Amino acid sequence: MGQLIQVFFDIAMWRRGPQDLPSSKSLVWLTAVIYCLTLTAQVTLLGWNLRSAILLVIIDVLLVCAWVWCLLTFFGKRQRFMQTISAILGAGALITLFSLLVSGVELLLSGSLHSPDDWVLLRLFIVLLVLGRILQQALERGLMVGMMLVFAMTLSIDAAVQGLVPGM
Repeated sequence: MGQLIQVFFDIAMWRRGPQDLPSSKSLVWLTAVIYCLTLTAQVTLLGWNLRSAILLVIIDVLLVCAWVWCLLTFFGKRQRFMQTISAILGAGALITLFSLLVSGVELLLSGSLHSPDDWVLLRLFIVLLVLGRILQQALERGLMVGMMLVFAMTLSIDAAVQGLVPGM
């Protein structure tokens, strides 16, 4: 398991790419479960009730998978789906764990969880860079293309959550 975490860390640090992961259904499921757990922990820490948090996670995972499938199909790289989605979910889980760490430190220092706008923007930039790089390598396109596609994914997920999750 330690080697797997190291591979995802290396992907996030741009030392490896999705091609360095096995094309494995088991890995896809493992990364999906870990991603779901970390994202659920993050949104419940931010004050979401469990029902809304689970709904958000389901929408997020389904839309990310749909986006990746469609993009890989459009660019003729559908055979890379399992590696790419594993890389995106695994790197996403690492980013979420880092965000949880930042939130925990913030909670300890200030006694509340009101993330500063600077952190929200920095986190978005990290997501765009890391996941954009994964798409860049999977699609064999430029980094800006990958980043813009991740931005479109992010906006569509946000819109879907606002429209489908009660209380948003």
